[in-house]
Amino acid sequence: MKALAATLALLAATPAGADELDWLVGCWETPSGGAREVWAKGGDGLYFGYAVQLRDGSVGFFEQLRIEKVETVWRYAAYPRGVGPTVFDGAAGPDGFDVVNPAHDFPQRIRYARDGAALNAEISLASGEKPRRWRYRRCENVDAAGED
Repeated sequence: MKALAATLALLAATPAGADELDWLVGCWETPSGGAREVWAKGGDGLYFGYAVQLRDGSVGFFEQLRIEKVETVWRYAAYPRGVGPTVFDGAAGPDGFDVVNPAHDFPQRIRYARDGAALNAEISLASGEKPRRWRYRRCENVDAAGED
C-alpha cells in the first residue's frame, strides 16, 4: 500500500489540466496485433476508448472505457463486454495514470505509463500482486479513430 500511496502522491503533484491525457489519444496495439486500444478525446476533458483482444482472428474480449476528471480525482470507468461501469479512482499526469478500486474482484488496480513511443499497461490486485502486462505501440496503417 505504501508504494501505491507514493505513486498517487507523485502523480497528484502534476499540475491539473484538461489535456493531461492527450498523449493517450489514438490507436495502440500489441506487437502481435492480438490486443488493441483506441482512445479519443471528447468535450469537457473526457476521454473515451475501447479495448479489443483477438483470439484466432475473432473478438475474444472487448470493453468500452471512459476517463474523466471529477474534482481532483481521475475516474476510469470500464464496461467489460458492454456491462458496467466498474469505476476506479486515482491520479493521472503527462506520463501515465494509476487508478484503484480495492472492492473489485480483479483487477483492482489499472496503470498506464508512457515509455518513449510505447505505452505500458498493467492490471493487478491493489497490492500489485498478480500483475498482467501489455506493451503497446502506435497502430500502423490505422487512423486515429482505429479504422483500417
